[in-house]
Amino acid sequence: MAAVWMAMPVLAVDLPVIADASVGGGATPSGALPNLLVGGGNRALLRFEMGVLPAGLSAGQIAKATLIFHVNRVNAAGPVKLSLLQGSFAEPAVTAAIAPPAGVLVGTYSAVAGPNLVDVTGVVQQWVSSPASAFGLDLSVDPAASTNVQVDSKENIATSYAAVIRVVLSGPPGVAGARGATGPTGPTGPVAPYTAQMLGAMCDLYRLNGTTAPPGYPCPDKLVFLTDGTWNGILGGLAGADAKCASEAAANGKTGIFKAWLSTATVSASSRLVHSNLPYVRPDGVRVAMHWDDLTDGTLLNPITVTASGLTLTSTQDAGTWTNTTTSGATYLANDCQGWTANPEFGFGSSAHGGMLGRLDRFWTQDSQAACNYYRRLYCFEQ
Repeated sequence: MAAVWMAMPVLAVDLPVIADASVGGGATPSGALPNLLVGGGNRALLRFEMGVLPAGLSAGQIAKATLIFHVNRVNAAGPVKLSLLQGSFAEPAVTAAIAPPAGVLVGTYSAVAGPNLVDVTGVVQQWVSSPASAFGLDLSVDPAASTNVQVDSKENIATSYAAVIRVVLSGPPGVAGARGATGPTGPTGPVAPYTAQMLGAMCDLYRLNGTTAPPGYPCPDKLVFLTDGTWNGILGGLAGADAKCASEAAANGKTGIFKAWLSTATVSASSRLVHSNLPYVRPDGVRVAMHWDDLTDGTLLNPITVTASGLTLTSTQDAGTWTNTTTSGATYLANDCQGWTANPEFGFGSSAHGGMLGRLDRFWTQDSQAACNYYRRLYCFEQ
């Protein structure tokens, strides 16, 4: 393994789970069960094989590390905490009474049915720097939360989705060897019936490793664009704004369902829009966010400045957008031009919040208020 690594600039290595168990109120060991229970007083313990990493590896050569675990049942959706374990455990015998405590919190995530991908680059770098601290990871739920999910264990022979940490290594490139003759192309195999959510997770793995998905596994993106048209506060309500997005998409040959990133004083954008696990990209192919959680974390990868027709705008070219929505998408603001139906000619000082073009921080959606007789654009998202 070490010799192969030295000959390549980048290599992915999987750290398989070598011990996993869930512990809770009972005193019976559960390491041999096919499911790891998380929530309802239970927590899951995971320990990984570090010995598969090349000898002499430094923390700086860990380019990326991703924890992948499979949720086979969501009894109650909600947040799940990922923490470092503070001690070792023996899978055949561990119970809640003797299980090591959870230590430093790595992060809190929304577990979904199917594959779950969590960035643990810093964790693996720490384990490489201090091998004695590589006790493993803890999946748990706050006592006040109702989250309750089941995760595949390595003993689950029905799915074989044992947890794994995929590590991408970087190192100095070696001397390229002579290229051999190209062999014959084999027949294309059948395509497995993956759900859109599982397909999105697989596509992210291909992107993470810098490889192309094989034939039969398309990796679609969700389109997001800025409208070419501008409107005052009379949008015809949320339905009217969505219709404007749909019209511009159709006029520019974009298929699919499109809705406006827009809230009223009672309905949030988050409750109206699909929370996609696929990346959001502009019409020019530039990625805006990796998925919904990335879109709503307060920072964009690239600004939403391209219209459906391909025109790129800047903040100096335009007044901005109508949104009435914070970065989370779940919080609406008080002023919304009377549900986007206000007559701007009336003298009652109606106004609404909007976003600023070209921004990557919260100001892309949550900038200052503007009077309802201003003309602004809309952000449109594929559903």
